[in-house]
Amino acid sequence: MGERRRLAYDIHDTVGYTLTTALVQVEGIRRLLERGDDEGIRKLEALGNLLRIGLGELRQLLRQTEDGPEPDDLPDLEESLRGLMETTRDAAGAETSVVIDAPLRRLSVAQKKMIYYTVLEGLTNGLRHGESTRFELSLTVRESVLVMELANNGKPMACTGSGSGVGLSGMLARIASVGGSLEIEPGAEKGVRLRVRIPMADEQRDAIAASQEGEV
Repeated sequence: MGERRRLAYDIHDTVGYTLTTALVQVEGIRRLLERGDDEGIRKLEALGNLLRIGLGELRQLLRQTEDGPEPDDLPDLEESLRGLMETTRDAAGAETSVVIDAPLRRLSVAQKKMIYYTVLEGLTNGLRHGESTRFELSLTVRESVLVMELANNGKPMACTGSGSGVGLSGMLARIASVGGSLEIEPGAEKGVRLRVRIPMADEQRDAIAASQEGEV
């Protein structure tokens, strides 16, 4: 995937998530203020923080150039993912849960960014199109394959795993760039489940095996 296209996808996902979450929060703030609830003031401050974070991420993306290797701005992916889910909970009022049982520090820069932006786009679509109020994120390793799942309880969708939207196109391009695969299917009861499988490289498998032996 070319650098210009990668940056375009990153910017699309970052701005899309920030604005979608902000719009959800604005509606909640309006209802609180209409009935004179002081909680609306606190929510307004949280909205300002969300927009400042989004602006900072956008500026960071715009500073990237086509020269040199792709920067690793997600050194602690687990912390970044948990922070993203907490932001979704606090800003959009959605319930969230996170289960991570995978050595994320062993992933390459491209793998980490793919996971982060896939989750970001999945949250955005769940809020914007599915009106979801709950998200469940899990990352595990199954037979040398990293499996990431993001499920929501929103509106059901007829998902084929293909489409012309910028968000889905970016998601598919990122996943393909690391040799992964994407499944989009209806949830167990309702909503949508995204499942991404990423085969681990030999050196990653060896490192994981060594670390697991050291823990025994």
